[in-house]
Formats: sequence, C-alpha cells, structure tokens
Amino acid sequence: MTIAKYQKQIGKLIYSLRWEHRLTLKQLPVKSGHSVLQLRNIENGKVNTSMKMLYNVAKVFGLSPAQFLAKVETEELLAEKKYIR
Repeated sequence: MTIAKYQKQIGKLIYSLRWEHRLTLKQLPVKSGHSVLQLRNIENGKVNTSMKMLYNVAKVFGLSPAQFLAKVETEELLAEKKYIR
C-alpha cells in the first residue's frame, strides 16, 4: 500500500469510528486534543498525521495504535462518506 493510500485509509477509519461511536467532528477534537481543522484534513486524506495524533485518536475509540493501524491495513470498518447519512 502506498503512503497516499494509507493516508486516505486512516481518514476513512477515523470517519467510520466517529460515525460508529456517534461523535461529531466537533466532539472528537475535545476528546483527542487536536483541532477540528486538523482532523477534517486527515479524514479527507489531505495531510499526513503524526504518531501522537494516531495514539490520541485511537485512545478515544478504546484502541491501541497497533489495533488502529491493523484496521487501516485490513480496511476494516472503512465507510465511505457518501454512504453514511
């Protein structure tokens, strides 16, 4: 998988987990300590993310960074935005 593909998959997973846990884009930053803009750009696959951000976001969803990345690798729970209402 290319870096660009990982970048997109991370964004899709964050969006999917947010949807599954019924968190808005305004609620996740409060819980993770990252800005709405930063998380929006990551969800949209526009920017790379740091390990610190992955750790903090994974923790919000009760996952370790390894579990989070395993979901990215296997494309588990990756919902497309256009299908989630």
